[in-house]
Amino acid sequence: MTVRIPLVIVLAASVARAGPTEGEMIDEITIHPRSERAEQYAILFIARINQTGTLDEVTGWVDRMLAMPRLLYGRPKLVSHLQNLQVRGRYQRARIAEAEATRAKDAVALHAACDAFLASAALARQHAPTSELRLTALADEATYNAGICYLAAGDPVAGLRHLSVVASDELAWLGWRRIVTTVVRAPYAWLIDRT
Repeated sequence: MTVRIPLVIVLAASVARAGPTEGEMIDEITIHPRSERAEQYAILFIARINQTGTLDEVTGWVDRMLAMPRLLYGRPKLVSHLQNLQVRGRYQRARIAEAEATRAKDAVALHAACDAFLASAALARQHAPTSELRLTALADEATYNAGICYLAAGDPVAGLRHLSVVASDELAWLGWRRIVTTVVRAPYAWLIDRT
């Protein structure tokens, strides 16, 4: 004798195993931020919208969660995770803005993208002491990219100023090499290619 299980029951069981819905996670995060599940739901929710949503949606929710002290209190791993996502999101926005400005050949937008790189570097340096992840390397990379961006925008003074701030010798060397070979166009550029 075989027992037939209605399809509705099978679908309901599979949905129950899939985990909480986005609405349930949002309610738990916003209405009950001190509950035990709120931290897990926050990480799960960000991971879900990171897969399905846009960059603006992810960074919007990260900023919103970082502005919720009741959610963050006593949860250093969650704070570190959200700060890391916030810095990386701002850095990614700057890269997209730089690419769009370069494609459109818009000097004003390119300067704005350079400023966005500097803002992401400042944010990374601000969060670096409390973060478990290495945000200082990302800050150096963003500062280097800001310097190169200013060079591309036709502002070598700002480019040199920001490239000189970069702590990593390798990144600074790459920046100086680019300055000599592309911006200055010095007759001694061939020396750099030989080293």
